[in-house]
Parts: sequence; structure tokens; C-alpha cells
Amino acid sequence: MKKFNSNLYKVFFIALIEIFVMNTAFAKSKIGDVSNNKYIADDGSEFPLPKGEWVLRQKGAGKDLGNINYEARILLNTDPTSVTPIVVIQYSTSSHSWGGGACKNLKYRNSFFNNYDSTSSSLIDKCSAFNFTNSVNETSPSFLYGNPNLKIFINDYLAEQAVTKSYSLAVSTFVVDRFKGKRFTLTTISKYSAIDYLAGNRLISSDGSSEKNIISFWHADYMSAIEESLIKKNFKSFINNDKTKNLENLFASKGQDVISNGGSLMSVETLGGEQKNNSSQLIDENQKREEQNLLAIEEQKKTRSEQESKLAISNKTKQVLAASMWLPSVNLPKCVGSEMASWNECIGVTYQQGMPYVGQFRNGSPYGQFEIVGNAETQKEQVNTSPQIEVAQLNAQEKQRLENEKLKEEATVAKQRQQELEEQLRQAQEARKKEQDRILAEQKATEQKRLFEELQIKEQQRLALEASEISRLRAEAEKSKRIQAELEEQLRIAKLQNQISPPSAMTTMANRKALVIGNDTYKSVTKLLNAREDAKAIASNLTAVGYKVTLQLDLNEKEMKAALRTFSSQVQGGDEVMFFFAGHGVQLGATNYLLPTDIGGESEAQVKDEAIQLQRVLDDMTEKKAKFTLAMIDACRDNPFKSMGRNIGGRGLAPTTAATGQMVVFSAGSGQQALDRLGSTDKNKNGVFTRTFLKEMQKSGVSIDRIIKNVRNEVAELAKTIGHEQVPAIYDQVLGDFYFKK
Repeated sequence: MKKFNSNLYKVFFIALIEIFVMNTAFAKSKIGDVSNNKYIADDGSEFPLPKGEWVLRQKGAGKDLGNINYEARILLNTDPTSVTPIVVIQYSTSSHSWGGGACKNLKYRNSFFNNYDSTSSSLIDKCSAFNFTNSVNETSPSFLYGNPNLKIFINDYLAEQAVTKSYSLAVSTFVVDRFKGKRFTLTTISKYSAIDYLAGNRLISSDGSSEKNIISFWHADYMSAIEESLIKKNFKSFINNDKTKNLENLFASKGQDVISNGGSLMSVETLGGEQKNNSSQLIDENQKREEQNLLAIEEQKKTRSEQESKLAISNKTKQVLAASMWLPSVNLPKCVGSEMASWNECIGVTYQQGMPYVGQFRNGSPYGQFEIVGNAETQKEQVNTSPQIEVAQLNAQEKQRLENEKLKEEATVAKQRQQELEEQLRQAQEARKKEQDRILAEQKATEQKRLFEELQIKEQQRLALEASEISRLRAEAEKSKRIQAELEEQLRIAKLQNQISPPSAMTTMANRKALVIGNDTYKSVTKLLNAREDAKAIASNLTAVGYKVTLQLDLNEKEMKAALRTFSSQVQGGDEVMFFFAGHGVQLGATNYLLPTDIGGESEAQVKDEAIQLQRVLDDMTEKKAKFTLAMIDACRDNPFKSMGRNIGGRGLAPTTAATGQMVVFSAGSGQQALDRLGSTDKNKNGVFTRTFLKEMQKSGVSIDRIIKNVRNEVAELAKTIGHEQVPAIYDQVLGDFYFKK
């Protein structure tokens, strides 16, 4: 046998320990118990929890809308930075079928509902809902149905903590319902700024928005962790999940102030599992969001470019006017600065009725000759230096300045928006890469698991082959041991024969031959206790009185038929023959059959084919012209096929006939049962009939027919002592007297 692989031995040993641990009873939870990332229910179910330190504060029970008994647990978060102060857990206390009620009742009011492609007829019916509310009384009808005291406790606690005064409530409910299994419900109650209450409702109702996608992804991940932990019994923690961080950023951008000092919004983590859509669908959605972000970035770039171009054109126009519109007849420098009041003895630009004018300035006022810019025909006019013209010019300049500043501000905002979009695109690409890495890791883990299972199967097959080989070798060893014991017994009998019978006696009694068979170890019918011992004792005593004995024990069909053929061939005319059989016998009709150890007994036809007819043995002795034949059959026991539930034959043996020179003796009469013991205190290793016969045959000078009659009388008397009827049957056609000892 090859040496067993030590590593595989360790693996199997660890697996056995895990099975033992999984089947160990779980301790009951108590009020005040503290949990971190999971809550273990009384039935051993493991619920993944949001971030925080959770204390069990209330326990209850009831019946839900489907009349299913459930247990309820309320856990309070002692982490002051968390926005999730309460988690409510419900689980059914027994297996059940369903009609779709759990998820149907969860779809209520304006909630955001998702059934993850499951239906009421699915093997696993799962769903989740998310909505804003002011009170737990306005949540799903199935929430703590039939247990108002727990609802009152939650409302009182929220009021005591001043939660409902400063915040609205965001309720997320997850349901997993297994066919012929249990129903699990987990509800998180979180607080949000009351100012953002309407904004929160808008998030839920805006189809296709990125905000809704973030909420959807978070629900899908949490549902995956719940299903993995409760249905597949493979607990997955839910701390620091990427989808949770996205959800925090979303509500932070809406002006909420509840996330601070490192606090988190339902901080949970999943190590893998199924979501509403598979991984490839999530990647497609990420790609779609990336494409939308790219389009938004391009649009912002285009807007900013147009604004910058507009501003550049405006500045360029002003520069051109200032630089090129010189009066040819005036030799003065360009006015410097934006304040017209400081202009003196220089050429500057002003506006009249929306038209730019260029001309001379002195002490902050125009004088001399001016020209209208942009006219095909140069128009000359004397500057009107009235106060009304000066005020109009100043207003026009201020208007132009404000317009330029507005264009600069819009360009700055556009640039910031572009940077934000680029950052969102970068984050989306990182999320996509992480999702791809997760998928690859799952595929690798699945492949490793498959290879390990194949290795386990091969090792189990090898061990099975080795076990089969060990069983075969063990059976061969047992057979060899049995054969050796039989040979030793035959040797002992032979030695006893040499000690008792002198050579002269063996010579004078050479015509005495005996075949003795004892069958105990039956394979398909009831085993016997003392048939082998009876056969050994008969063989020993026959040897002592001069018989040449052939002793055979536990013979199958082939061996039994071969032994009878061999013995029949040894019998000669004038021989005194003794045939003794101890074992199971059965009557079929008027014929008696002796059963080998491998008898099947599926039908009467099979028994007739495989068993040995007693009459055949007697006929063989008649054909051999034996002078005297004594056939003793100790087989009158209960029907061996009765315990197998088959109606084959009946109790005992049928009456028979003996040919001339033959005496046939049955250990009990027709329909009677032969006794092996005279009660529980009887320690004799031989049956009642055999022990009586052995005692009587030791008497000298008593004929065989007298011995048999004495045996019949004594057996009947012994049976009566325990209230049993057993009268051996004798069929005698012997002529003359025969003796064991003269």
C-alpha cells in the first residue's frame, strides 16, 4: 500500500473539525451583548452589520403578514460618529413555503425597490427597498408586523436622542427568502440632514441619474454579502466598501453635515458575491458613466473655449482701437491707465451712444479733434465737453469692465467644472480596474477550488481501491485461517482414532464409513450457533467406534455437492454407512432440502436448484448397495427464509421414507422446532438432540434401533422441562441388529 499523503490527511482532518464546529449548538444571545462586524442569531445565522459597535437592546417575537413565526432583534450603535444608529433583524424560526408575500409587501409608497431578477417562485426570493421617512410607522407594512412594542421602542429611542428633530430617516430593508427554508430580513435606519429631505426624495425618483446608480450599487453589494452569509453559510464582512464611500461622497455633495470626524454612512465591506447584475453588467455600466463624463468634459471645454475667445476678442478689439486709431494730425502719446480722470495731453478712447471715439484728452477731459472708429467715412466734430457726455462715457467704460470680469469668472468656473469631471472620470476608471481585478481574483479562486475538488475525488478513489484490496486480503486470510482450523481438527480426530482403535480393530471395521457436515456461517439466511460443534462431536465419537470419518464444515453449494460425490464414490457394497448433517433444512412440498451456506433463497425455484435433496443422498447409498445406512438430520429449526420476508417452505422437515437397510432420523417431528439450548442457563455447546445421542451411543451391547428410541424418549422429556414439544422422528427399514459397540 502506498504511503498516505500527509498534506491531504491534514486537509481532511481540518474539514472534519469544521463540520464538527458547524454542527455545534450556538449560545443564545443576551440583552447587552456587543457585536462589531456581525450579529450571530440564536440559530447560528450570521448577519453582516454596518460599521460601529452594536449592542443588543431589545428581543421580541411575532407573526408576519404571511402568518410565519419570526424572532426580532434591535441593535443600537454606540459609535457617535456613525449615521446609522439602529439595525433591526428579523428571521423566521422554522422552514416554510411562500407565496411571494415578503417582497410584495416591501414594495411600498415612493421607495426605491429592486428584486434582483428573482420572483415569488424562485428558489431564493430576494429584494431590497430604500426611502426617506419621518417615522418607522411609515415604513413597509411588513416591518415588525404584529409587534408594536418594538416600533414604540425605536421611535422613543430616536426621539430621546433628538434624531427625528434634526434629521429625517433613511430606511434600507433587505429580504432573503429561501424555498423550504428560512426568511431573513435586515433593516438599517440612518439619519440625514432635515434640510436635504426633499433632495433625498429627488435622488430616488430621478431615473437614470448617477445618484440612483450609486444607491443601487450599494444595495446590490450589501444584498450579496447578506445572501453569501445567510444562504450560502459563508460569512462575508462588509466594512470600508467602495460603494459605501461613493454613497458618502454623494450625500456630502448635497450639503449634509452628518459625516464628520471620520464617520461613515453605513460603512460596510464585501469580499465578493453575487449582485443584481453580474460583474460584466457592472463593468458595462461603469463604461457608460465614463462615456457620459467624457461628453460632459468636452462640452465644458467647448463652453470655456468660447468664453475665452469672446473675452480675447473683446480685449483685442480694445487694444486695436487704442493702438491704431491715432489722429494723423496730432502727435501725442497714448493715454495710460483705466481712470480717464488721470489722462492729460494724450490720445485716448471713449464711447458716445455706443460708438467708440478716439481723440485728445487734457486734465481728464476730451478736447480738440475726435474721430468715430469703424465708420467708412471719417467724421470730424468738435468734442462737446458738457457734463452729460462725460457721465455717459464713464458709464460705458464701467459696463465694459464688469462684462470682462464676468467673462473671466465664467471661464474660471468652467475650468473648475472640467477638473471635477476629469476627477470623476479618473475615479470611474479606477473603480472599473478594481472590478476587473476582483473578477479575475474570483475566477482564479474558482479554478483553484475546482482543482482541489478534483484532487480530493482522485484521493478518495485511491483510498476506496486500497480499502477494497484490504478487505479482499482480509477475507482470504480469514478463509485460510478457517481451513487451517479444520485441518487441525481433522488431525486431532485422526490422532484420537489412532489412540482408541487398535490396528486389528481398524482392520475389522474398515467397512464403516461416515460423512459428517456442520454448517453454521450462512451468508444470506440466519446464522446458527452450534452446528459446527455438533458435527465435530459426532465425528470424534464415530471415529472412536471404528468409522472412517470425513468431516466437512461450512460448505457452500459447490463444496457440498463435491463432498457428497466424493463420499458416494468411496462407498462399496456391504458397507455400514453413517450420514450426519447439522444446519438449515427446509421442506418444499413433500421434498426435504439441505441448505449450503451460500443459499440465496430469492424463490422456490432457486432453492430447489441450489440446495441438496435428502432423498438423493439416500438413493446414492441404495445404488451402492450399502448393508446399513443411518442418516441423522439435525435441521428441524425455524424456517430460515421467514426472517427475509419470503414465503418459501415451512418450519421443520416433511415426513420421508426409507429404503430397505436404511434408518432416517430427524431431530424433531414434522412442524416441530429442534432445541439448541434448554434455557438461558444451559451452557452445553451441543444441541439437545446431539448431546443425547452422543451419550447413548457410548453404551456397549445396545443395538442402534434401541439407542435411537432411547434418544427419542429422553429428548421429548428434556423438551417438556421448558414447556417445549420436540419428538425426534424415526423412519426405520433396517433388517437385523447393528451396534456401535458390541
